[in-house]
Amino acid sequence: MKPETITAVKYHGFNISVSTVATLIPVFALGWLFVKPALLVSISEAVADDVNEQVEQEIAPLNAAFKILLRIDIYELTKAIARLENKREFHPETWSDDDSEALANYKIKLSALEEAEEEL
Repeated sequence: MKPETITAVKYHGFNISVSTVATLIPVFALGWLFVKPALLVSISEAVADDVNEQVEQEIAPLNAAFKILLRIDIYELTKAIARLENKREFHPETWSDDDSEALANYKIKLSALEEAEEEL
């Protein structure tokens, strides 16, 4: 071994000089500078996927319950619309402007509920 360079000796006699290690540190630092963002992106994507999957699993029962409630509302509105249309057709003498307005509003609500059900 040369006395002017300090060396680190491993078990099998592999010599690495301190100057070699000192020159490799910036290379490793520069490599880490480029590798770290890629690692963070891949880790954050994996964590985001796990979180999304967990949220979907936890929301699934609520989603199913909401669909059932929408279906019930749609059914009730359909019955109300049928009653009003029946009144308009078979009992025109009792048909009023309020009935017309109610029928129009029920049809709008029914359309909105059906669209909401499709989105779920």
